[in-house]
Amino acid sequence: MTLTGKQAAGLGWMVILAGLAVGYGLCGGAWRVGIDDGWELGKIQFAVQHPHLLQRVWNDQPWLHTLVNATLCRWLGEGPWLPRLFTVVSVAAMWGAVAWMGGPQLRFVGMLTAALLWAGSFNVLSMGFSVMLEGPAWAWAVVSAG
Repeated sequence: MTLTGKQAAGLGWMVILAGLAVGYGLCGGAWRVGIDDGWELGKIQFAVQHPHLLQRVWNDQPWLHTLVNATLCRWLGEGPWLPRLFTVVSVAAMWGAVAWMGGPQLRFVGMLTAALLWAGSFNVLSMGFSVMLEGPAWAWAVVSAG
């Protein structure tokens, strides 16, 4: 059976989305996946509970990531599952940009190779499911490049 370009791309997407879903299922409620997850979750919780005090708090990174996650937590409920979901959705958007930039030439083997290279990089796989800023920052940088 020979796959057309659209079928191959669809199969590649299914593999990547299944991997993200399994990773999120394993890590969604975990307190710590990345190195500084506890720190990030603490900042998000502080921003949810005491937004008027944020200007008095030192933050080692730009506030946008913390504020986006705090807003999501205010709307949908607190817990590590929501910031992790934001990271997973960001990584899925990154893969969409990779597929778009690769065009019809990328196909299933190209997407699978890119996903394996990404997953095999040091610390990158855990960053794809952590609450830390790096995963979404990398993902949205790739999206903007696309």
